[in-house]
Amino acid sequence: MEGGNFMMAVERPWYERALTKLGFGWARVERPDDAEQEGFAPGYMLSSVRAVFGWRDRLRILVSGQIHVEVALQSDVIPLKLRSVSAVSVLSPTTPRPPLP
Repeated sequence: MEGGNFMMAVERPWYERALTKLGFGWARVERPDDAEQEGFAPGYMLSSVRAVFGWRDRLRILVSGQIHVEVALQSDVIPLKLRSVSAVSVLSPTTPRPPLP
């Protein structure tokens, strides 16, 4: 018998499908190709930010409709050029929270 890969479809609960249709989910940015481009080294850095808001912050967001995400990067070399892209999305209330450190 030879090995192989297979994929099994898993039916999501109705509320997860409804939340996806309402716009909850993950925003993704286009990952740069790893090929060397003029003036850039191969590879890229990816930062992921997840914010969990209390009820007071949620009220403020409801009024303003905005959040600000700031990411600081530090490298072991002096960067001559740097490109960065970001994405922010509102996650579903049923998305599991990561464990606290």
